[in-house]
Amino acid sequence: SAEERNRYYSAVASALDPALARETLAIALTDELSTDLARRLISWVASQGEQTEIALVFVKENFEALAAKHGSTFRNNFVANLMSNFSDYARADELKNFAPAYETSGGRTVAERVREGIIADADFVAQQVPAIDEWVRRRAAVP
Repeated sequence: SAEERNRYYSAVASALDPALARETLAIALTDELSTDLARRLISWVASQGEQTEIALVFVKENFEALAAKHGSTFRNNFVANLMSNFSDYARADELKNFAPAYETSGGRTVAERVREGIIADADFVAQQVPAIDEWVRRRAAVP
């Protein structure tokens, strides 16, 4: 059934093995999946922490093929939304330099909103992580 199929694809997209994640992402380039399920497959892989980078590289390397298959919404919004998983300044700059995200006014709006979120998250990390690390260090030193 369609529901079982979705569960199986979700399960394979949850794999922590980078090689399997890449194989799973490659399915998004085929006609095996509906466009909606292919987009979800990429997002599922990206939601696996360490695999976010693999998903982003895949999307950027195959951007034109994916955009042709998935249309203007993908072209304008997908990379920005995918990059919302990051929380460092370099990723905010990377998004700003990703030209397809800024081709339309709607794309620019989404990209800038996500970019501001990445910067806010990076600011939070820069301000809070040292204090958290210090708290953990003090607690670990207690006998």
